[in-house]
Amino acid sequence: MGWFGRLAAGLDDLGELAAPRVCGGCGRAHHRWCDGCAHWLVAALADEPLGRVQRDVPVFPDCWTALAYDGPLVRALPAYKDDARTDLLAPLATVLRHALTGALTDRPELVRAHRAGRLVLVCVPSGARSTRERGRLPLLDLVRRATAGSGLAVAPPQSLRFVRTVEDQGGLSADRRATNLRGAMRAQSVAGRTCLLVDDIVTSGATLAESARALWAGGAREVQAVTLAGAVLRRSPG
Repeated sequence: MGWFGRLAAGLDDLGELAAPRVCGGCGRAHHRWCDGCAHWLVAALADEPLGRVQRDVPVFPDCWTALAYDGPLVRALPAYKDDARTDLLAPLATVLRHALTGALTDRPELVRAHRAGRLVLVCVPSGARSTRERGRLPLLDLVRRATAGSGLAVAPPQSLRFVRTVEDQGGLSADRRATNLRGAMRAQSVAGRTCLLVDDIVTSGATLAESARALWAGGAREVQAVTLAGAVLRRSPG
């Protein structure tokens, strides 16, 4: 190995100490996205039909999701959003692209709206605290990556935003989540548009429902939604 190779190897070792390379899907060492997780993703997208999600929440929009929230996604989505694992952008964009393609295929009116210049993709907003802590808008980055070269319009983040502080949704029951978010968002510059909401995961449906309500209140012509993954809801005993 020449001096350049030794220098490169040394710098790589220092990089490992500063930010160890582990697979974003399974934690396997020395991989950013290992072959096993890559194969899982390809197989899951091929085998699992695009799902229509239903939630017993008022104003919940028609929603398509690419995959169940399972397997490598359980680690990869939080790592991408909260741990700045931007190296996971490519595989996650593949999942979102699958959901978008399925929605457009299933609903010809979305394609007609796109051709007429009315269709716009709207990201579900993050709270102010999460945005400050992350220093970026990971969902918006993901949507832009997934739609690059497609001609699909992506709304600026101010099109849908929180107008009051809400509790962290983690640990809240479905009813508490709905109450927590009710009236918390406001939309602008969407009048007459067909809006396709985008979020990473749908759980209780409260966030998508409040987002849809705000878009309808802002004059949207139609509101539908896509997510990368859908959580399986388990009812409490009794």
